[in-house]
Amino acid sequence: MRDTNNETDPRYWTTDPNHNDILLRGRNNGRSITFFPQGNSHVIFNGSFYYHVKGHPNITRLDLNTRKTTTMELPGMVYSDDRFLYNNIRDYTDLSADTEGLWAIYSTSYPNNTVVVKMNNMTLKVQVLFLFCEIEKD
Repeated sequence: MRDTNNETDPRYWTTDPNHNDILLRGRNNGRSITFFPQGNSHVIFNGSFYYHVKGHPNITRLDLNTRKTTTMELPGMVYSDDRFLYNNIRDYTDLSADTEGLWAIYSTSYPNNTVVVKMNNMTLKVQVLFLFCEIEKD
């Protein structure tokens, strides 16, 4: 992974699928950072690593320079059992970043509801929330 908001940063980061609790920095420095993620939907944005905390409805921001963390609970997020976001067995949330900021997509405890939130990339506070739900026809 590379920082999506800093194209001049030469660092690459990776997670090890066999030991997904370690974030490894690429060529320039082999140091690792231990963290506790759920799934593979991590993102690096604006000098920070964002991930879903395993066993909790939380997203954590890890500042890659200071190693300080900020954690925020996503409202109504499903984070256990077999209610994964997509048809895979790893992810309860899908994190991404673009020119507008940091986003999370996740399922709620109510069946067939999906939430999309835009978060402040520093505080992780929800700025915008969209709820998509299935409507049954008679």
